[in-house]
Amino acid sequence: MNPSLRPLADTSGAVFTTPEAHRHGLEPGSLSKLIRAGQCVRVRTGLYAIADRWPDWPADRHLLTALGVVRQHQGRIALSHHTAAVAHGLPTWGVPHARPRFVRFNGLHTRTGSLVVGRRWPDDAYRVCHAAVVVNPAVAALQIAMTFGVEQGLVTLDAALHHELTTATEVALWLSRVAGHRHCVRARQMVAASDGFSESPGETRLRYRLAGLGYDLQSQVRVSHGGRFLARVDLFDPARQVVIEFDGRVKYQTVQPGEALMAEKRREDELRAAGFGVARFTWDDLDDLAMLRSRMERAASLAAPNAELRDRQRDTRSTA
Repeated sequence: MNPSLRPLADTSGAVFTTPEAHRHGLEPGSLSKLIRAGQCVRVRTGLYAIADRWPDWPADRHLLTALGVVRQHQGRIALSHHTAAVAHGLPTWGVPHARPRFVRFNGLHTRTGSLVVGRRWPDDAYRVCHAAVVVNPAVAALQIAMTFGVEQGLVTLDAALHHELTTATEVALWLSRVAGHRHCVRARQMVAASDGFSESPGETRLRYRLAGLGYDLQSQVRVSHGGRFLARVDLFDPARQVVIEFDGRVKYQTVQPGEALMAEKRREDELRAAGFGVARFTWDDLDDLAMLRSRMERAASLAAPNAELRDRQRDTRSTA
């Protein structure tokens, strides 16, 4: 790291504003030289990043940019929408990470280039996170749904419920408070489709897509046959006796790939032998609705009528 950047890195972290640079002796000319040398990156007007601390992951860049913008506005704005979700450590999908979202405390609404600042929310909508004011996870999910779509909001809401960052009661309260807002119907649809038992964005999206095709599914279900427990599965269609699995990378991180594949094959063979149909999907499958239906119907055609379903798996997590 260039020695002239070290004081900035110690006080401002990965991003810094023009006034912060000036306070540490970096005038416009020297800052321009650092940018040309690849030591700094211009993030947006008046906001810069230290190159070797600028992360590769879009969500991380998104959050650092947003925190820098808050400093530019001297804390008068709060993180909202998908920006707040990222600050809370929640997943997002289908939202523009290149455009952070904010709400202003003085009630005004402004749009300047890539910066969008919305109206003030009630005081109880906010929390403090990463030394910035952030709307709470329930409000963030509602905002995402109303602005970007039901499925986009559902990915965040399911995770917030699953990780106990909000509750169904809190979500219902905020849903009632956005009644009459533009696109509030999307928020109602998202809440109706939510399920705090989904364990990943992929499972949430798969459940939502299949529900849209008319399948009534249950999340994280224990299935058994002949009194013997077989597996806890991602999704289950009790009407068709079909086990649905979403293949994400996370479940295999602690196991060697060959071992994981063999274990999955044995598990799948046992389920099929017990009379369950099995349908497996990946991220690449989620946008092909015809294929989703075809694979589900094929699995249902192979299911036997005598397969058993045990109660949905419950744990100490509360979504009430």
